[in-house]
Amino acid sequence: MKKIRMILVSLFFYSSIIAQNPENISDKINHLYNYIPSSLKTKSFVSDFEKKHQIKINKINSLLAFGVYYDELKLNDNDVHTLEKHIHKLAIGLYNDGVQLLLKGVSAHGGTYFTSEIIKEKKIDVLVFRYGNMIKNYKVISIIFEKFNQKMKEKIMNSVSQH
Repeated sequence: MKKIRMILVSLFFYSSIIAQNPENISDKINHLYNYIPSSLKTKSFVSDFEKKHQIKINKINSLLAFGVYYDELKLNDNDVHTLEKHIHKLAIGLYNDGVQLLLKGVSAHGGTYFTSEIIKEKKIDVLVFRYGNMIKNYKVISIIFEKFNQKMKEKIMNSVSQH
């Protein structure tokens, strides 16, 4: 049942993106939400956590699903710790594949889906997730995005300082 809900949420995100954006922006957003880093392309679940919840945490859309259904999933402390590790692996995998972006959540409908942030004189895209009233616990999605952004910024900062 949880897997079905997460699939439906993913489909909703995709359909709302298609309906509200020009084709080229829509394609870019869909690509980013569903891009699976090469290091995370596996056919099987990589952790007991993924098996338990029947979802692979290998793309941004997976993070969004956990943000939407976090309260219903009733995660214990170990689950939360494992989810954080998966969030970090996703950020590292995206970075290693050359996909450098940050995530931001806004409780509104419509508007821009991209903005940017300057990190050490480098312009980084910020993918804005407009969740409206889909999320009951805004704090959770903010924490998920914060964990992702911390790891991505760490990777970006390290690469900029090495050059």
